[in-house]
Amino acid sequence: MVQDDVSAVREFTSQVRALCAQLMANPFNTPAAEELLDLLLEDAPATDLALERVLQAVIDGPASNSAPLLDMLVGRCSYAAPNPLVVGTAA
Repeated sequence: MVQDDVSAVREFTSQVRALCAQLMANPFNTPAAEELLDLLLEDAPATDLALERVLQAVIDGPASNSAPLLDMLVGRCSYAAPNPLVVGTAA
């Protein structure tokens, strides 16, 4: 199911970010470094496949499902420009 794949990708990303934040705060944090390495070696291949399935669903699925799937993947996005471009001159 695509929602399960989205959840797996988001969970993996969250774990990587948290471990990277720990390492940024203390580059000598050996447990965090080991956990990040284990995560990358053990979970990254399955997460790559899950991401591939999600992106394939976006490409192959109906257009009405694409934006919601991408929103689920990366969080809420704004698709409209905050300040629309106006072409022309005022009279």
